Order: sequence, then structure tokens, then C-alpha cells
Amino acid sequence: MRNPGWNAARWVATALSVMLSACTGGVSSRGGGGSPPPLPTYVLLVNSATPSSGVPITVSPADRNHLGNGVTPFTRTYESGITVKLTAPATTGGSSFFEWSGCSVRIGLTCTVAMTSDANVTASYTPAPVASVTGTPEPAAGGREHHQHPRQHHLPARSIAILGLPKA
Repeated sequence: MRNPGWNAARWVATALSVMLSACTGGVSSRGGGGSPPPLPTYVLLVNSATPSSGVPITVSPADRNHLGNGVTPFTRTYESGITVKLTAPATTGGSSFFEWSGCSVRIGLTCTVAMTSDANVTASYTPAPVASVTGTPEPAAGGREHHQHPRQHHLPARSIAILGLPKA
């Protein structure tokens, strides 16, 4: 005996409703269900010190706006929970890499940041020493070189001045 309340048209309509609900994340014309709320986003600010700008940084992955590598200072925006890897060059503009600050983990030239809040990281560099060396010959006593041994010659004394070392 057939159920008079159940027919093929009703069965097809119910099946289509279930499939449509699965495809749209549970949103239906009757309400209920729905997509989960979007994840919060956080801003990563990447800076450099000595120099304060112009350092190319490798960034992985690209942010939510499809932006990847950048030149300091710059920002990237990520969803909560994303882990970002930044890599600084070993040298830039004559300065040598010193350290990262503000990272979750830092190893050598690499800084890893877990985006659970806004973050501010800095790649610091040490300027190359600036030195000027000059030599001024001074005549030996009496204007002649002194000899202690026939085959051993002493060169005239030299004065050396080191100028312009930067302050740390």
C-alpha cells in the first residue's frame, strides 16, 4: 500500500533541498545553518634598523591580498592562525645582518611569526666599520737606518692613525 502523503515529486523536492543546503553551507530559505563567521585578521608590520628602510624581505605565504615579498617598511594582513616566514638578506647597503626582533621564532636570517594578534618585527643590521688608515714615514735617528745584523734591516718607524670608527 502506498503512502498517499509521499509521492515522487515530494521526494525529488526534498532531495534537491538537501543537496542545495550542502552546497551553500546549510543556508536555506527557511533559515538556520549558515557559514561560520570569518576569521579575524591581523596586521604584520615589517621594519628594518640600520638602515631604517629599503631592505628587501622575502615573505611566505602571500597575505590575504595576495601580497608577498616587500621592501621595508611594509605591512601584510593575515587571517588568524597563519604562520608567516620572513627572510632577510645577509647584507644590505654595506651593513651586515645582526638579528630579528618581535618574532615567534628566529633562526639566523629567518623570522617566523604566528599571527594570533597584530605583530611588529624588525630586521636589524650592523653598519660596516668605517676606518681610515694613513701611514707617515719618519726618518730614523740621524737620517739613516740602524743595523743590528748585517742582513737585518729595520725600516723607518711608521705612525698609523685609525679615524672614523662609528659609535655602536
